[in-house]
Amino acid sequence: MPMSSWSDPRGDIIDVASSAMTSPPENILEIGVYRCSSLMSLATAFPDSRIVCVDAIKGLANSEYVLKEWDGFLKQRASKNVTMIIGHSSDVVPMIDMMWDLVHIDGGHAYEQAKSDYEACLPKLNPGAVVMFDDIHDPNVA
Repeated sequence: MPMSSWSDPRGDIIDVASSAMTSPPENILEIGVYRCSSLMSLATAFPDSRIVCVDAIKGLANSEYVLKEWDGFLKQRASKNVTMIIGHSSDVVPMIDMMWDLVHIDGGHAYEQAKSDYEACLPKLNPGAVVMFDDIHDPNVA
């Protein structure tokens, strides 16, 4: 699948996932949640999926705002199937006792961080799992 910039990540993420999968994912991992836009899309498109989100928001200049976004999402829009974990993906992902059908890597945007996230997920991918990356090709995204 060719790389492209997502003009509307809420729509495109679902299009990409749906076109690559033969059935809805049972377990979804999202690394890098930030303002919940892709999480909202995933939870809406796959309401029966279990979604685990990992983000190391500590140290962000706007971490209080991000925490409010998460809280609002969980209270207003999310199903009971969403779990959010604050921590570095390289530490957290190996400790999660789940296998993944769909992984959305949108954490650190530097090559080494994206590679580290991918490598942490590899042993926990179900056969036929789909892994999507966001912003790893854009040198302007920090």
